[in-house]
Amino acid sequence: MRVRVKIAGLTLAALAAAGIFLWTYFDRGGCTAEAPWIFETVYALPTAAMEPFLRQGETVLAERRYYCRHDPKRGDVAIFAAAAGAESVSVLRVVGLPGDRVALRASVLYLNGAPVERDWLESAIHADADGNPRPETRAIERLPEGPSYVVVIGDETGAAENFTEVTVPPGQYLLLPDNRDQAPARGTPAANALVPRALIADRPAFVVWSRELGRIGRDLH
Repeated sequence: MRVRVKIAGLTLAALAAAGIFLWTYFDRGGCTAEAPWIFETVYALPTAAMEPFLRQGETVLAERRYYCRHDPKRGDVAIFAAAAGAESVSVLRVVGLPGDRVALRASVLYLNGAPVERDWLESAIHADADGNPRPETRAIERLPEGPSYVVVIGDETGAAENFTEVTVPPGQYLLLPDNRDQAPARGTPAANALVPRALIADRPAFVVWSRELGRIGRDLH
């Protein structure tokens, strides 16, 4: 009896896994025909670009095509394709809407000519991937008419923490990582942080796996 119950349990788990795979595999489109067929229902996060909001190595469940029905707002976290022919997606935060003027100067975000309010949290020295000491500051950034969130600042003189003012063109949005020095290559210069509206599709909803067990089930809204 126990063997039969165990086999039945394994069968149900296998069927559930197969169902999730098929659901994801056949639901990979974006909001328009020009969006690449690369979107998923569940995403594993390979980088630390959105720490501490999202941790490297976590897996999140997405609201599929959320941004097909809702325009992105400042402070939203979005899953998008970097280009029409992209083979992978990125997860970053929307900081600039069409028509906004955005700049980053010595790690301070400027929006339409004014610095975004920021409150210091802590500064510390951490070891980088090579074991070298690396200063790190954490602060709460408060977008006008948007949410507050923690940003991680490393080298204020580096390219990831500085770009001259850019005006977001119609039909595009400017997205940045919370962990600014962990920006993917597409994050700087500013022109490469601009994303067409048609390539923004999903919104992270829940953490379904994390090495920090207390974060499993975390509502990301």
